[in-house]
Amino acid sequence: MPVAKAPGVVVAHGGRIHVNGVAIARGFQAVWSPSGKQIAFTRYGQVFVVDADGRSERRLTKREPGVHWPASFPAWSRDGKRVAFTGTRDLFTVTVADRTLTPLTRSRQSWFGNFTAAYSPDGRTIAFSRSTDAFNNDIFLMSADGENLRRLTRTQATDGKLGEETMPTWSPDGRTIVFVSNRDGNFELYAIDRTGRNERRVAQTPRADEESRASAATASASSTCTTAASRR
Repeated sequence: MPVAKAPGVVVAHGGRIHVNGVAIARGFQAVWSPSGKQIAFTRYGQVFVVDADGRSERRLTKREPGVHWPASFPAWSRDGKRVAFTGTRDLFTVTVADRTLTPLTRSRQSWFGNFTAAYSPDGRTIAFSRSTDAFNNDIFLMSADGENLRRLTRTQATDGKLGEETMPTWSPDGRTIVFVSNRDGNFELYAIDRTGRNERRVAQTPRADEESRASAATASASSTCTTAASRR
C-alpha cells in the first residue's frame, strides 16, 4: 500500500518509517526533531533516532526491566537535546548526546500512569495525560524538569461513564492545548487555554456520535425487555 509522499512528510506505516514516501528505518511513532534533520521513533519498546536520510541510526534507551520500558510516544525537547517518552507508567527524558535517562514523574501505584508528553513552543512546559483515579485521565502541565505540577481538566468518569483525556498538543503561540477526550462517548478533539479556562469541543464525528446513541438505545431497549420478561 502506498504511503503519503510529500516534502517533509514522515509516516510510520507497516512497521517502517517513511520520509517523502521512502522507507528509511523500521519502527513506529515517528516524530521530527526541531531542526528537521533527525527523526525519533520507537521499535520493540525502545527509543531510536535516525537522520532524515536513514543514516546514523542510534538506540537511546535499552530494552531491559524497569519502568522506562517499554517506551512509547517520543517527543523532542525544543532545543533538540532530549527526547521525552512514556514508560510503563511514568514519563522520562533521554539525552540524545549521551543517552542519560531522567525520570520526570514517579508513580507510587501500579494503576497510576503518566502518558503522552508534549513540549510547549518555548520548551519550558510539558503537557501530558495523567491518571487521577481508576476511571479518569486528565490533562496536566509541569515544568520541563518535572516540577510545578498543575491540573488543567477535570473529567468525572465512573465505571459506567468514560473519562479518558490524552494526546495533548500545543498551539504555535503556546496559549492553547488541544487534546483527545472520550467524555461524550467517543473520542473527539477538545481545546483548553493553558490557564485552565475556555475549555471547549473543537471537532465532532457525526458517525461516531450516531453509533454511540444507537448503542445506548440498544442497551436501553435490551434492559427494558429483560426487565419486562423478568416480571412475567
